[in-house]
Amino acid sequence: MKTRHGLFRLAHMDDGHENGQASVLFLFSPPPIERLSMSASTDQAAVLYLRITCSVNGIFYASMYALDSFALASGAPKLALANSLIDAFIMRMGLAWLLAASLGCGFIGIYAAQAAAPVPPALIGFAYLRLWARRNSPVHQ
Repeated sequence: MKTRHGLFRLAHMDDGHENGQASVLFLFSPPPIERLSMSASTDQAAVLYLRITCSVNGIFYASMYALDSFALASGAPKLALANSLIDAFIMRMGLAWLLAASLGCGFIGIYAAQAAAPVPPALIGFAYLRLWARRNSPVHQ
């Protein structure tokens, strides 16, 4: 039980320093996981999970949250809500189900969906930021 709890904490890292820790774990994932004294197959699965889900998508993940905060502050709460729903339901659950169950990719499909989930909401947030900047620039006023 201790091992599973340790792996859960290691994989999810909900303590506010997610992207920095994820980057460190992505680079050095085998040694921290090996310290949890799990079987070799579990070690390999944990390392694979971290390498797929804690890679470049961390940039999109951080951007998504920063841009959602901007949308809230600039008076577009529906956009922030839509982005959250896209991230959680369409990308994480929908794409994971599509890749894992329908297309038969298994756990790799779930991992890929987790990695891809913040990309569309971040791109939507960037598009909103550009639109807001264009509408509120001194040239258009």
